[in-house]
Amino acid sequence: MNVIIDTREKNPWDLEQNQYITEIIYRKLDAGDYSVEGLETWLSIERKATVCEVAQNITKKHFWNSMNRLAVDVTFPFLICEFSIADVYNYPNVKCLPKRQQTKSKISPVFIMSSFLRIMGMGIQVIYADNVYHATKMATSILNRGIKRHVKS
Repeated sequence: MNVIIDTREKNPWDLEQNQYITEIIYRKLDAGDYSVEGLETWLSIERKATVCEVAQNITKKHFWNSMNRLAVDVTFPFLICEFSIADVYNYPNVKCLPKRQQTKSKISPVFIMSSFLRIMGMGIQVIYADNVYHATKMATSILNRGIKRHVKS
């Protein structure tokens, strides 16, 4: 089966093509950044690269609209973070935020964590993968399992 990567992904994961993933297609997705062709409303993965990206977006309506679309329109929605839970708790003292901005940040670790809890409460599975390598491996595994499960049924 074919994996779809949303055309708005600026630096997409290099997903492994294997016995389950035969082709990578770039197409606009209504929910999430990665899915399987024909299963877009069944399985979708949203990707967040840094805790800074999340901190910049959690106060914006478009972020919550995209989380809502993912939660409502997709049966098995995932949010894979390329950072660790420690990055959340250490925010704003993280490497993705310049030193001069760390003291000016109005977003707290508690606010970020409460936002993740809200996302989980919406039914979205949140995975803290620690880095891009593990995030890519996790995404490939989720997509493979989705394909295998769908092909069996």
